[in-house]
Amino acid sequence: RAMTEADFHKKIERSYLASPIICEVGLYVVAGKPKGGKSRILKDLAYKVQNKGLGTWIGHTVVNGDVLLLALEDNEDSMNLDIKEMGYQNKLKPTTFVDDSPSLDRGLEESLKLWTEEVSNPKLVIIDTFQKIKPLGEQKTRNANAYEVDYHYLSKLHSIAKELSICIIYVHHLSQADKAHSWDKIMGSTGHQGVTDAMYMLERDEGTNQATFKGIGRNIAEFKLDILWNNDTFKFDYVGDS
Repeated sequence: RAMTEADFHKKIERSYLASPIICEVGLYVVAGKPKGGKSRILKDLAYKVQNKGLGTWIGHTVVNGDVLLLALEDNEDSMNLDIKEMGYQNKLKPTTFVDDSPSLDRGLEESLKLWTEEVSNPKLVIIDTFQKIKPLGEQKTRNANAYEVDYHYLSKLHSIAKELSICIIYVHHLSQADKAHSWDKIMGSTGHQGVTDAMYMLERDEGTNQATFKGIGRNIAEFKLDILWNNDTFKFDYVGDS
């Protein structure tokens, strides 16, 4: 099953969900401190992919298609209020679940496949947060270390994204410890850095509306954006490139 000579001569064109910072297919993590705006920035992305004509997402053009939003740290009331504040109450809604969902190895993989069969143009799955769909206490990982556990379950998500040709973005937190390498702040093991196709981090200056959104990955150029929380639209606005 080795690559053939013909495999090296095929024309490959990279496609983007948000050009040129998020590819159309793959597994991606968005990390940040609790209550820093991770969920809100991804809800904005979800609605802009689901709906045509809503403009750019933090300064970048998105493609349109169907979105599955697993907002598992929300409830119906908080989701209702967020979408009203953002001005999306009368827009097309992503397929939205709150509170809970099946975990990996207990129905999530099958559920994602069913969703892609039931919508016309599946593009994006947002999982907020990874911890909500990560199985705990499974026999197969009981004797594994943290890296092996993370790598095992994230590889499953990665395989699903490739198999279904969709973009899967999951939310994760940052640790409170100071790290010399900023990407080591992502909570948990380096499995998150190893499996994902790209990593994104939202860093918001405490007590201000100023923030940065940065990314690094195997399929994108490293970038860092200046963004600003808008108290009128309850969304982040693009300011410029750091």
